[in-house]
Amino acid sequence: LDLFAELKAIITSGDIPFSTPLAPINDEQELSDDSADFGIELPALYSITLLDDIYKRTNIKDTVLLDSPTYPWASKAHFVTSLLFSSPRLLFSDAQKRAILSWAQELGARDVPSLGAIKKSHRYLDNLIGDPTEKVTARSGNIFYINDVVKLIAKDYANPLTHFVMQDYPEDGREGMSQVFNSKKMLLDLPSPPAARVDGMIYFTGELLQDNSGGYFIPERFFHASLPVDLSDDGSDPCEQSDGKALYALGQVVERTEAGFIINEQREIIPTSMFVQLYEEITATPGELDCGLTPSSGKYASLSPNSLHAKSNGRMVHTVPLIIFMDDVSGNVSKQWNKHHAIYMSNANLPREMLEKGFFVRFVTSSPHAAPMELMRAMKESICNTAKSGIIAWDCKYNEEVLLIPYTLFLAGDNPMQAEECSHAGLNCNYYCRTCDIGGTKEYKVSGDGYTSLFASGNLRTPENTIAEVRKQFKITLKSGADQELSIIDWYSKKLQKCAAGTQAMPEAKVTAVLEKEFVELLQGHKLDDAINPLLGMEAGLNIHMDTPTEILHTILLGIVKYFWGQTVFLLDKAKLMGIFQVRLESV
Repeated sequence: LDLFAELKAIITSGDIPFSTPLAPINDEQELSDDSADFGIELPALYSITLLDDIYKRTNIKDTVLLDSPTYPWASKAHFVTSLLFSSPRLLFSDAQKRAILSWAQELGARDVPSLGAIKKSHRYLDNLIGDPTEKVTARSGNIFYINDVVKLIAKDYANPLTHFVMQDYPEDGREGMSQVFNSKKMLLDLPSPPAARVDGMIYFTGELLQDNSGGYFIPERFFHASLPVDLSDDGSDPCEQSDGKALYALGQVVERTEAGFIINEQREIIPTSMFVQLYEEITATPGELDCGLTPSSGKYASLSPNSLHAKSNGRMVHTVPLIIFMDDVSGNVSKQWNKHHAIYMSNANLPREMLEKGFFVRFVTSSPHAAPMELMRAMKESICNTAKSGIIAWDCKYNEEVLLIPYTLFLAGDNPMQAEECSHAGLNCNYYCRTCDIGGTKEYKVSGDGYTSLFASGNLRTPENTIAEVRKQFKITLKSGADQELSIIDWYSKKLQKCAAGTQAMPEAKVTAVLEKEFVELLQGHKLDDAINPLLGMEAGLNIHMDTPTEILHTILLGIVKYFWGQTVFLLDKAKLMGIFQVRLESV
């Protein structure tokens, strides 16, 4: 029996081929995004006609009222449905979205929007908020996309979930350290947060101010510290006191004399609650700064305003330390390895408990074909360009605009990736440490003195010395007959000098010319410094050799501990003592 022929004949005759009644084929309609089959009756302000029209307009006030409780969504139904369909870890296809909306409609849910209205709502919000993704073309021709660091940072200050737990100043943790902002680097080594607000007035570092004793002071750094017991209930401004921690200033006391302002070379710490007069107020007094600085004080500071004073235009200014993570990963659902590199970013002003959660990790970029340093160069340029201009963001905590200045605090990753970020060959090279120059040749390391030296620290590496070494190696590559230490270059030079039988060998000068030509082609019209590792030239105090903290998981737990445990189990099993070991282990 040919079932297909029988079914075809029934369909041709127009009869219903199944016992379940179905709509005739010529009357069946496919669901489309523009249909209103899932539409609902809304109030006049949010009618379907209006919803289809608002996305063509440019004035928000003509679409959804600013004081609407669901702004910028047209209704609560639009908001909840958009929230469901925008889940980052639960992606829905259009068919699934239609099925969910149909299911809700059949169950009698109210105000179920159509899929077309939801899509138009998303387009409207994209135009309103802006697309954070930018296209980047590397010098090699590789194309990838990166999320703008500016927009990622601004979200942290506009989102109550993140901003209300952030700490904008480093903290003196005394002898302990439990948070990133307790680190000595943030407290003393990196540029200080440039501004502090006291009683509604904004004071900047490097600017002359007056305290409540009538004296003058130039702050260098602002930081949090635990309040003394007698000051814990002084009712000070929330901007200068947070969770029992007062805001202090480290700086230099200034004395006004007839000969000029004298800056004390000894730095002192005073609470910012003592600040009473701004730099503008001091300069507004006629003749107050006419005496200038004494000759011996000019090396400590100046009487000029902070450059951020004018740039901020009356806004509060915050610095935002960033933790950058890069590693190679596989994005396939199957077991097949599809290697690509990804970069993520975290706001180090957040407490450690928040940094451990995926919600607070920002995706920056990823590519299966672009080199890691190509991705990192785009990341660096995004941060550096933003640091120069600053970011104007909305502060949801104090309901005002603020100016944000990002900088890189450190780069996280596993050992091989961090070695590449430092322009280092890794653990298998002679000088195997990316932080110092400990090591040597194989013969030296197996000797008595060499083996002993491996347990001591060497001279710390610096980005400047690494750049000089890279330049030196590039210069050697342009010379024929290089040293034995660069045997690959010497081998390549000899290969160019080889010739076929009966022909004359290529002269050394021509070999050098060939090497120089190939080198220029590789640079593609750029300078040598532009081709060197971009992380070696990071600004704002980043030392790539020191600011790549050791990744404990692979170094200790999956390194020494794993191999020690494996060797122990092997020896016990070989001696047939595994049963005794298991019993003793279970009894612990």
